[in-house]
Amino acid sequence: MISSEADTIPDYIVFDRSYSPTGHSDNPIHASSATLYFNAGKKEKISRGDIAGYIIKQGGVDASMVGRIVVRDHSAIAAVPVDDADGLVRRLSSQKLKGKKVRVSIIS
Repeated sequence: MISSEADTIPDYIVFDRSYSPTGHSDNPIHASSATLYFNAGKKEKISRGDIAGYIIKQGGVDASMVGRIVVRDHSAIAAVPVDDADGLVRRLSSQKLKGKKVRVSIIS
């Protein structure tokens, strides 16, 4: 149970131990996906299918490696495996998306 000094805890609740996080872990959590940012979106006539095709064809990855894609007005993001993210950015940066130069970067 997570509580603070300001919480009133009923008498029938018994704590068998106390835990204070140290900020260090022997088994840290690592993300399996990275997020690619594209500086083009709906207003530039870009769709999720365009982004997926761009990553698959120009990036040279398998379709199963592309995760969720979100397209906003002037930007888009896509999830890709973290191990392939740097290589994808290098390959995609020199390619055009629907005849337009698109900036691709990693945001996480």
